[in-house]
Amino acid sequence: MTDNQWESNEISMWINNDESLHKLARRSESSNDFFDVLEMMGVFQLGGIKLTPQNVRESFEDAND
Repeated sequence: MTDNQWESNEISMWINNDESLHKLARRSESSNDFFDVLEMMGVFQLGGIKLTPQNVRESFEDAND
């Protein structure tokens, strides 16, 4: 597993275990929209991992499965 994959998995775990972030992911129209909203809220990292559009995409997809 690469570092990027590990970071994506960790971000997904954080978002799916936090009810408010999970609901926000479900209500977002796309992973980019979700990422933008997180930035506007001042959420730039979770668990010490810097959020990027790439590592937020997996959590968005997991929340919307």
